[in-house]
Amino acid sequence: MLGRSGSAGSSGKDGLAVQSRRDATRRHHRLSASAPRFLMLSYLRELAAAEARRVRCQRVRAQSSTVAAYVASSPEARAFHEDWGTPSAEDEAR
Repeated sequence: MLGRSGSAGSSGKDGLAVQSRRDATRRHHRLSASAPRFLMLSYLRELAAAEARRVRCQRVRAQSSTVAAYVASSPEARAFHEDWGTPSAEDEAR
């Protein structure tokens, strides 16, 4: 007679105990095999986030340089920038 464990001669509680130990062992092996994969995905996610930050900062710096070059070359832009960046007495009174 085949029990739950699938082996001849085992039935009842013994078959269930063997089956549950076997399932626990399989589950342990499956989880331990997925741990390196999880760590690798986590590491890749961190790398991608760091690269995205670096690219974003680089883009902001490039745009700032473009604005600075325009302000330096245009008297109208320079006047606007000087006026815009300096608080006036009226602003302080508010």
